[in-house]
Amino acid sequence: MEALRLRDRSLVGELILIAPEWVLLEVTRGLAKAGYKEKASLEAWSSLTDMARVGVLSLLRVSELLQEARDAVIKIRLYASDAVALASAIRSQTPLVTDDRHLLNESVKKYALARSTEILRLSEALK
Repeated sequence: MEALRLRDRSLVGELILIAPEWVLLEVTRGLAKAGYKEKASLEAWSSLTDMARVGVLSLLRVSELLQEARDAVIKIRLYASDAVALASAIRSQTPLVTDDRHLLNESVKKYALARSTEILRLSEALK
């Protein structure tokens, strides 16, 4: 699984992951939606919080991203959670790595590029 490869690369110091603190809920929701048992969701939550504690995952406060996220909601009609993810990439001036079809839309990519932020598929980021 590509997400696990990304995690493993961060754990050995090849990269530092940056995400809004909502990523904890997004991962939990994704696992629940995919039918994973509660134990898997709790283990993922624990793994992510451990990664943040040791510094391989930097969690950005959503309250600090609200204005940029608001602009993305209004200008390109993103869902709130997608807008927060985009705002975190714009704020940290790092690529947004995703497989979310809403964020991979060409209009969203143009919006991000105008703010010096690239949006990459997860498979592209792992090359």
